[in-house]
Amino acid sequence: MAGFLAAFMSTIATHLNWGASYLVSDFYRRFIKTDASDQHYVHASRLATVLLVASAAVVAAMLTSIKSGWEFVLEMGAGTGIVYLLRWYWWRINAWSEISAMATAMVVSLSLRAWQALGTKGIVAPPFEGSDPVIFAKSALTTTLFTTIVAISVTLLTRPESEATLRSFYRKVRPDIRGWKPVAAMEAQIAPVRDVGRNLLAWVLGCAVVYLALFGAGKLIFREPVKGISMLVGSAIFAFILYREQSARGWGAEPVDAEITGVSVDVAANRT
Repeated sequence: MAGFLAAFMSTIATHLNWGASYLVSDFYRRFIKTDASDQHYVHASRLATVLLVASAAVVAAMLTSIKSGWEFVLEMGAGTGIVYLLRWYWWRINAWSEISAMATAMVVSLSLRAWQALGTKGIVAPPFEGSDPVIFAKSALTTTLFTTIVAISVTLLTRPESEATLRSFYRKVRPDIRGWKPVAAMEAQIAPVRDVGRNLLAWVLGCAVVYLALFGAGKLIFREPVKGISMLVGSAIFAFILYREQSARGWGAEPVDAEITGVSVDVAANRT
């Protein structure tokens, strides 16, 4: 019991600190009040923590099961994934893209939940009909649609990150050139990279490894040895293929181009 309580308390503390950091350091201090004292930001962090505790209490009161909790989390994040992926493959993604995506997903998902709850009580016509899984799927897809439209619109209406930031990111990460052509033109000495296909393959293989291992272990626990062993064997096979694929590319190897003398000197100087 003490172990469970300790795990619960540490998880709550971590997420409260994490949330306060996001709200104050990454948003409030960067975009709203940039020149206040450290004491001011400490007070703002304490206020943010209190607001997060109150919000968490309201959300917890709305949940009826662990399943509903996971569904709530998925709905709150629906549509934000595309922004998190695009920031690696499209140079126009900026901080406002992510902020707008998170805010839209939260507002839309909460609004749909409240609307559906009122519809269940017969107060208004519900937005969706069907079984619980169907309603959840429709709600998630609707949130994803609105979040994607808003995030892309905000991206195009706001200024991109600074040239220095973009060029530094391009030099260090070497993203696929097809979404970074304007920045790649400024870093013409760097050999272009085209690896979206191989990255997609690695992603599919990684998902197969994880899910087959999870479900295979579950089948063994629930005394379905044939299915469990088959899934675990499949997981091992995909893991081996993924290992071979990544080994061929070089695990953690930094891109090396003989032409990039300036960048090589900078990297060496930083390491020194």
